[in-house]
Amino acid sequence: MKKTSISIVIIAIAILSSYWLKNLIGANIFESYSFSKYFPFKYLQQGCTLQPESGDTIIDESFNTRFFFKRDWSNLWMVEKGKVVRSYDTNGFHNSRCLLIKSSSDKSWVYSSLKYIAVKKGDVFSYTGFLSLKGKNTYAGFSFTSYDKNKNVIKWNHETTKKNQSNEVIKIAKQFTVTDEIAFIKFKIFGRGAGEFRFDDIALSKL
Repeated sequence: MKKTSISIVIIAIAILSSYWLKNLIGANIFESYSFSKYFPFKYLQQGCTLQPESGDTIIDESFNTRFFFKRDWSNLWMVEKGKVVRSYDTNGFHNSRCLLIKSSSDKSWVYSSLKYIAVKKGDVFSYTGFLSLKGKNTYAGFSFTSYDKNKNVIKWNHETTKKNQSNEVIKIAKQFTVTDEIAFIKFKIFGRGAGEFRFDDIALSKL
């Protein structure tokens, strides 16, 4: 009995340690299911929610090489599995490394920040970034998913900016104020159509 109890404790520690490491890395094993709302896993989510102050830069992303254990973005979601690939262009449109998404699908894809951002009514945010599209009938842009206090989705596409000019480098800039029903937001990059999508120098700040 004692050996059994020790084995159970060891297995439990191993599972919780693996889950903590998964969150640190940003891995998502099951795209359609999450243990994060259940005990004890919800207590291992510390650090997944940011509480920025006015003047803070929340995202400052140039897509330079990152250390393996510091991951800021989720897995790439797509409507048609296997038809959208994330990589990097080492000689992007700013002559530096940038995010490159290649799609052979005419359906949508989303690349979301891992972090929830805690907000309250009246908070003001701004975001900027550059994108470039190659392909017919493509569009891409920046947006947020908004959540209530229980992290249930209020709106999948909140404060969205979308562009469809092909073969141009486009700067996006937007400022917005949080409404009272929103408690959390998550920043995301999105696109649709078969082609190539490049993104660089993305910044999100609380004003």
